[in-house]
Parts: sequence; structure tokens; C-alpha cells
Amino acid sequence: MKVKDFYEDIICFGSEETLVPDILKCWIKSCQSVFCVIDKDNKIIGILTLYDILKIIIPFYFKIDKLLIELINNNFQLDEKIKKISKIKAKNIMTKDVITVNENDSVFKAMAIMYTENLDYLPVINASGLFTKKVISRNTIEEAIIEMLHNGK
Repeated sequence: MKVKDFYEDIICFGSEETLVPDILKCWIKSCQSVFCVIDKDNKIIGILTLYDILKIIIPFYFKIDKLLIELINNNFQLDEKIKKISKIKAKNIMTKDVITVNENDSVFKAMAIMYTENLDYLPVINASGLFTKKVISRNTIEEAIIEMLHNGK
């Protein structure tokens, strides 16, 4: 089983200059929450997820101490943070060290990378696609393991 049998097309992509509101609109329209930043040669140079945007809005200390969540109702100034992100470009918050897979890589290899790196997606570099956890079913995992065992004999 190969990655090319399971990936979905990248629908949300653009340049480093793409603004966060445009990224969010693409996600709403496409039902994806991954934005690939590409250069002029269509090479992936960065990636953005909803988590990257939420990190700007919701401070890290909320993750450390959940009791601080009460600050949202009091002094947090959520409106100002949301206004601030409207002017942020992809290049300012994208992850630059993108982990990718090849369309001819095995599904098992892709799943192992996702598991060890705690990722929900992997860009498929030579196919303009995304290999995501949501396309993997329990049966797919079992079949990939069986195929790996079979090929190992």
C-alpha cells in the first residue's frame, strides 16, 4: 500500500505573503485546516495549521495552567488579538521545517512518521497532496502491517 493510494489534494496553498484571513477563508471553503506555503517553483517551503493561528490568539500559559482560562472572561482582550492576526502573513507563523513523504512511500512509513512526530498530516511532495490521519482507517493500518510482514518474508 502506497501513500499515493490515500492522499487527498492540497486545496489550500499560497505564497508567504498570504494573509491569515485569506487562509481561514480557504479552510472554511475547502474543509481543510492545513495551508501549504509554496515558492515560485511550487515547492513547499512552509506549512500552517489552525494550531499555529490559535497559538497567536491563546497564550501559551493557558496550556500550562488551565485555571487561567478564566482570564478570557476578564482581562484577556480577545478582540484585540483577533484584529492583530488579520494583518499577519503566512511567512510570519508558518512551520519552515516541513516533514514530507513521497507518493511512492509505504502507508506504514507515513503512519510511523505521523505517530512519532505527533502529526495529523504529511505533505506528499511529488504529488501536491496531503496524507492525513482522517484517510487512514483501522483496516488500512491492519492491511499495511500485513503487507509489510508479507514483503519481509
